[in-house]
Amino acid sequence: MDIQIVGYAIPAIAKDWGLAKSSFASVLAAGLFGVTLGSAIGGLLGDRIGRRPALILSVFFFAANTLGMSLPHSLLPLLLLRFCAGVGIGGVLPNAATLTSEYTPLNRRPFATTLTIICIPVGGMVAGIIASSLLGEHSWRVLFLVTGLLPMLLACFLLAALPESPRFLAKTKKNAAQLAAILKSIGRPVDDSLGFMLPEETLEETRAVEAMPGPRALFAGLQGRDTLALWGAFFFCLLTVYLAFNWLPSILLACHLTGREASEGLTLYNFGGIVGAVAVGWWISLRGSRLPMSLSAGFAIVSACLLAWLVFAGSATHPTLLAVVGIHGLAVNAVQTTLYSLATHLYATRIRATGVAFALAIGRTGAIVSAYLGASLLALHAANYFIVLAVTMCLVLISIQLIRNHISDSAGVQ
Repeated sequence: MDIQIVGYAIPAIAKDWGLAKSSFASVLAAGLFGVTLGSAIGGLLGDRIGRRPALILSVFFFAANTLGMSLPHSLLPLLLLRFCAGVGIGGVLPNAATLTSEYTPLNRRPFATTLTIICIPVGGMVAGIIASSLLGEHSWRVLFLVTGLLPMLLACFLLAALPESPRFLAKTKKNAAQLAAILKSIGRPVDDSLGFMLPEETLEETRAVEAMPGPRALFAGLQGRDTLALWGAFFFCLLTVYLAFNWLPSILLACHLTGREASEGLTLYNFGGIVGAVAVGWWISLRGSRLPMSLSAGFAIVSACLLAWLVFAGSATHPTLLAVVGIHGLAVNAVQTTLYSLATHLYATRIRATGVAFALAIGRTGAIVSAYLGASLLALHAANYFIVLAVTMCLVLISIQLIRNHISDSAGVQ
């Protein structure tokens, strides 16, 4: 919700301050930079102090800064507050995905993690509902008060009710009593004299990670190739996604669609993404990740090429064009959301939050690049935009194929 709320508030702020909407580009960019930095910091904190405290601190931090955005009367303080809110939002994402994965049985982990990430566009839909309800009769300052207060209340609830990850607690012997209490609360009581281990980690893997603390552990042993390939997939997939988020309506307008039809195109893109993410996340739980993710990337490439051809030929009806846009959004977002599941699978418990966080940070750099790449594509024929989407998804497909340690189709029996 807080990721997207600024976009809804900008027209009202611009009118109030007598500024052009384009003046707020730096505010949006500051938020993306904050998310990039916050992802790295949040992941490191999650592996060092725990997923629970890192998550709760991140929610408090972005909620407080969103509340603060109701106060400024000029761009600079608004930009600084948005950057800080981005840092908090960035810290939430890897720890939420990691905590979900570590509380979920192995055979259900990909689907559960995907459902967690799908809450991002759902939150964006909630932001739209809140904005449309408030901005007609109230100041934009009330909008930031409400969307800052809601996550602040959530953080208080998490502080009271959210338990720590059992897998994180199992890393250290001093946490045995707390871990035993959690296991008892979920119907798995154990004797107080028992010790704990992480069955998915071999002694060799543990020693390799311990010998290379922090981000260097992402390249321990044979893991370096998978880490680089995952980073490539995140970078090019988020580059593709944000090319759509930021520039698809403008491209569709250039294809002689009306403003309403262009907005419908982005709506179909997002809705298709939710459907695709749920379907492919479930499929991965049953059959492993390599085939579903590869086929999804392939469908994204084919649909982008089809869009380029339809636009170049100029003979497609508007419903046909929008339908293919929805299929493209389904395929691209199916890959993007399930990349989180793959990231939580690739890394051992000791470095899982760090691994997810750095992959997300690399992906956010792709989102930043999309702002400049999309602006340059506006000067070209609209077909070139869709050709670029096909090329970036080809690079995603190559990256997915280079990853060796995919989620196995045998996960359901472990």
